[in-house]
Amino acid sequence: WVVDEHHANPGAEEWVTFYEFVDPENTTSVITIRGTHSHLDILEDVSLWLPSVLIQIFDYLGVFPTRGFVLAGLRFWTHLLQSTGYSQTFTDLKARVQNRTSDT
Repeated sequence: WVVDEHHANPGAEEWVTFYEFVDPENTTSVITIRGTHSHLDILEDVSLWLPSVLIQIFDYLGVFPTRGFVLAGLRFWTHLLQSTGYSQTFTDLKARVQNRTSDT
């Protein structure tokens, strides 16, 4: 196996660190993503998982929000993340995966 690409903290908009490993015949590719490593990663994790955690908490407490409430919350969260540039965070990783899957 060979490291085909190493993508680590390349810029302010792209924080995701990932590696792509390719077998010598270039028939198999494995993309790995580094987990939480710094304070910035913790904030990124909170942003990513907060909506799911809140829904789980509501379910655990027996509070079942209406469909409209959930949709409004998701719209708000999506707008908030897009306005902070968070939606651009995974662009390089997404492009790499799409490129690899289109080669098959």
